[in-house]
Amino acid sequence: MADALAGLDRSHKLPKSVRVVPVVAPIEILRGKTASGEVSVSSVAHASASFVARLHDQTGTPIPHNVIPSLVAVEGIDVVPAQFLRLMAEALVAPSPETKLHIKKVEMFSGVDEMFYRTRIERDLGGLWTRKPAVLVAVGAGGEAGQ
Repeated sequence: MADALAGLDRSHKLPKSVRVVPVVAPIEILRGKTASGEVSVSSVAHASASFVARLHDQTGTPIPHNVIPSLVAVEGIDVVPAQFLRLMAEALVAPSPETKLHIKKVEMFSGVDEMFYRTRIERDLGGLWTRKPAVLVAVGAGGEAGQ
């Protein structure tokens, strides 16, 4: 999704295809940091373009370069990765780049993650973020929902 929106930011239209690459879950999880407000599709695309090249860097280093950022700035609002994922999904089905998207409260951990015994502090549990992918429901221009 980030690649498609970065293409929208560069050429003002969605690319016909994008290359899917493996990424690493956020290294640091910030709880209680969920933002609220409204942002435009074009600003979500611009935020995607700011880090998408790094997601393609597969070089082996102790701290990988292809890590999902812990916070993403969109129109000066810091959103957590779960919120940004939702914004990207909504941006891809939005009718125009000027469409305003509402930032919704989204938690970084699912209920399943909350039940497990942990020996690390929460901010170091980025790997849990990929255990069970979020269910994404996109609402099209006509108001119909799809998955």
